[in-house]
Amino acid sequence: MKPFISQVAGSTPYDSTGEIFQAEDVQGVGGELSNIYYNILKEPTGFLDRDSSTIQFDNTTRTFTIAPKNEQFEYWIRGVRYSVVSPLSVVLPNTAGTYFIYFANTNLTASTSVPSSLLSDVAYISYIYWNATTQEAILFGEERHGLRMDAASHEYHHKTRGTVVQGIAPYRVVEGNVNGSLDSHAQIYTTSGKIFDEDIEVEVTDMTSPQGYFDQTLSPYTKLPIFYLEGTEIRSSGMLDYLAINDGGGTAFYNYFNPSTSQWELKRVTEGYCYQVWICAGLEVNNPIFGILGRLENATPLGLYEAENKDTFDFSAFPIQEYQVIGVISLRSSISYTNTPKVKIEKSIDPNIYKAKNDRYAITAWKNGNTGVGKYLDLVEGTSSQDAPFLFPENSYIRTITLTCSRISTGTLNFYISGSSTPRYSITFNNQRSITLHEELFFAQEEELILQVTSGRLKDPVLRFWVQTDTL
Repeated sequence: MKPFISQVAGSTPYDSTGEIFQAEDVQGVGGELSNIYYNILKEPTGFLDRDSSTIQFDNTTRTFTIAPKNEQFEYWIRGVRYSVVSPLSVVLPNTAGTYFIYFANTNLTASTSVPSSLLSDVAYISYIYWNATTQEAILFGEERHGLRMDAASHEYHHKTRGTVVQGIAPYRVVEGNVNGSLDSHAQIYTTSGKIFDEDIEVEVTDMTSPQGYFDQTLSPYTKLPIFYLEGTEIRSSGMLDYLAINDGGGTAFYNYFNPSTSQWELKRVTEGYCYQVWICAGLEVNNPIFGILGRLENATPLGLYEAENKDTFDFSAFPIQEYQVIGVISLRSSISYTNTPKVKIEKSIDPNIYKAKNDRYAITAWKNGNTGVGKYLDLVEGTSSQDAPFLFPENSYIRTITLTCSRISTGTLNFYISGSSTPRYSITFNNQRSITLHEELFFAQEEELILQVTSGRLKDPVLRFWVQTDTL
């Protein structure tokens, strides 16, 4: 009994190493093992050598093609070997959706329905998301898995560990506080590295002029597409030099679900507000590093991430699993910024390790009696010195500021970082006895904060900060 046959190339039996063997070989111990492996376990399934074939997609004709790189390539399905000696193609319908492309026996198939046996009974090749409105493949991914991993292990790793990234991480081109005057204030660069999807391993290569699959411009700044939803379809921004979608008519866009139309759309960020871009790495052959546009806005980056984080963001609208989120970038947009996108980066977060404390603590600054021009507010209760700065910890935020006085005139209270003559922040008061401001002052490193009245007069002022810290 022949344990398997080649249904494309002929009926010559092969053993698991690819060597021709005779029928009588199955009579010994090795033959019994082969019989169990091929006929009972129905293994292997996949491609003998992924590099022996090429895959391409033509937007104009909607045609996917897989072809031998040299004379032939082999794939296996449930212990049966198939050999392909000439290019094979399938045309996608002009209908929006995710198409899964695979061999079912000898048939090259493209279907929007995922076979329940996709990882065991067919040879999975690729996936493509086709946008019928813009007439382009938004997503085009690699799925030619090898033969050494059995179907049960493949399914387990696919559903649990999934895609893993090694060495690839996004960083701000310009660190620290930026003012939106340069395009670099809205740019990231990404380190090169590897992407693993079960047994598929690809190297993401930094190239100024990408030449092949998984090549991308990563530095001095990363050029990448940002994916978003419009209507019911996925769209791409095309390759961008910065983390913003903006047509030049105002602030940048975020992805908004319009409840009146039940449709997704691009909506301008409220002047001075923040939005997010999720930075991902995956098996997209043309752009392995890409962004997914956030769907909320907020006055502060931390408030935004509290509302839209890895636990709350709905990734199901993005119809593939072969990627990993490697960073979340919070950006603020204002028409006052003079750079091209009208955007600056406020904060970058690694969502895989980031946790924000829900508890906040209060710090009180106070001064007895009249506090006029040039006077300091004490930040340590009971200190007689007028200049008593408070040490704010690394990665901490002032979230809410409340100023109360028994009497107050028109004036200004400035916040200085110790050693700096330029105010970090100012409160202007005008005869109010209580002012509450919801602001966000971020301290990336440990800093001393000094409060000084630079004009006007306060009577028995008490200033309360609500402070939140990040833990990594």
